[in-house]
Amino acid sequence: MADLQISELANDDLLSIKEYIEKELDNPIAATNVLAQITKSLKLLVDFPLAGTSLAGVVDFETDYRFVHSGNYISFYRYIENTVFIDRILYNKRNYMRILFEHI
Repeated sequence: MADLQISELANDDLLSIKEYIEKELDNPIAATNVLAQITKSLKLLVDFPLAGTSLAGVVDFETDYRFVHSGNYISFYRYIENTVFIDRILYNKRNYMRILFEHI
């Protein structure tokens, strides 16, 4: 069983997702359901940390990021020394590669 750490950015992503669905889409029930679905996929990583797809198999450069889909959202994480680090949780239509690697 791995430890789970959610970054401040990923936590902010969750809050933004909830706020957008609740307020912009005027659907608080859907917001709760979406966050529950994302949370469920993250908890799965505690028992199966390599369950996500390796991002290195999708891009032209080496990276230790992995990802899991949760409906319309993608959680990007790294598995290092028995700890799952959740770095970002992004809407799948966003330019998540630019967001993840803007520092490169």
